[in-house]
Amino acid sequence: CLRPVGAQYNGWLFALFAASIWLVQRSSFLTGSAAFAALVCSKHLFAVVGPVFAVHLARHAILARSRPWRAAAALGSVVAAVCAAAILPFHHSLVEMLQRLFPFDGRGLVHAYWAPNVWALYCFADRALAVLLRRKASGLSSTGGLVEDAAFAVLPPVSPRVTAIATLIALVPVCVAAWRSPHRFAHRVALGALVSFLLGWHVHEKAILTATVALWVDAVHQRVYCDEPPSRCFAPLSIVGSWTLFPLLFQPAEYGVM
Repeated sequence: CLRPVGAQYNGWLFALFAASIWLVQRSSFLTGSAAFAALVCSKHLFAVVGPVFAVHLARHAILARSRPWRAAAALGSVVAAVCAAAILPFHHSLVEMLQRLFPFDGRGLVHAYWAPNVWALYCFADRALAVLLRRKASGLSSTGGLVEDAAFAVLPPVSPRVTAIATLIALVPVCVAAWRSPHRFAHRVALGALVSFLLGWHVHEKAILTATVALWVDAVHQRVYCDEPPSRCFAPLSIVGSWTLFPLLFQPAEYGVM
């Protein structure tokens, strides 16, 4: 079991994530859909791989069946029932809940501890240009160490809409691959998670675990059922992804985990 490091990503959520991938990979579409719906209702950050799930299920769990409408109704009913059970108890405060789920105000492009993605390189380029051109940001610097909306000194600011558009465009090839072949579904989910990690808004450093866990599932499936080695990116991504999280374990009591 994964050791819970923070509230955003913890052991039981990743267990549910891995279970949903495994079930869909093994063609248990109804159970896998229910597990993924429960996962997203528990933590909406996992919705970033929702398009990959949706495309795979549409192509291989609905359109590939002899009675696609019946399959679609069954999947829709299961997902709707799980979402209703999770959301209806809070129907009186849906607006407030949605505002807390997507708090773009006061959250910058990058987290206080930069996730190693495209926007970290963008911020680094801005800081380097600021030093070379001797400019200062008009507001809080991206290296200020605070979870706030930072200002750029040289490069233009990036809005949440830009990151969303970039993420959706980059997800298109992944969804096309998921549409074409039912094999390696876990690998497609890992690619979708990597796309979101590299291009998403205010990505946490722990989000890399979403991709590595999906690759773990893919590696086990390839070895057990296909007698094939895991993806070549599995080992380097697991090692580097875990290494980047070590700064989070800075207390003496946590050194044993490292």
